[in-house]
Amino acid sequence: AAVLEVDGVLDVYVIDNKEPTSVDKGSTNYTLLASSIYIGVYGGAVADIAAAINKKLPPGIVMNGDTTGTVQDTENYDAPYPEYTYRWKTLDAVSVHIKVEYEANDGLPSDINAQIRTVILNAFTGADDGTRARAGARIYGSRYIGPIQSLDAQNMNVLSVQLSLDGTTWSSALTMGIDQEPTLDATNIITEAVSE
Repeated sequence: AAVLEVDGVLDVYVIDNKEPTSVDKGSTNYTLLASSIYIGVYGGAVADIAAAINKKLPPGIVMNGDTTGTVQDTENYDAPYPEYTYRWKTLDAVSVHIKVEYEANDGLPSDINAQIRTVILNAFTGADDGTRARAGARIYGSRYIGPIQSLDAQNMNVLSVQLSLDGTTWSSALTMGIDQEPTLDATNIITEAVSE
């Protein structure tokens, strides 16, 4: 929780490996070192993240990741101050694609596709007060049906919401790796009015 409170940090995923051997975790099979802790962080400054970790973890813990930050202990010692180095994974930004099919209806507003993109972006980030897409989490297409439907309850009939990591292979849900931060751009939201 301390790292998530750091300015600029948008997401954090924490897990430990209590086993005496390395193990693979999550949908990407990210390898955790033996008897270690994994902290995945998206956003924030290195020095601030290291300071937040230092407040929660003692030095000497086996950690995983590709980013390191060093903290000096200026509170308990005189100069020269001891330094503690912490390691974490900077989460890889992974683009998510969303495809919405809805029933064509002349009663829908002319800018309905733009409205759909807006409510999907808001739902994806949790700006609608719902669950946002996060590292290591399962993302469901059904999460977006309600916000789309609410645009025009009388005329909008959502047929399907499909998700993809490559824009080619679609499914009703996908799971992010513990090393992946889901991102979404409006250009990756496809909308299609389907005529019966």
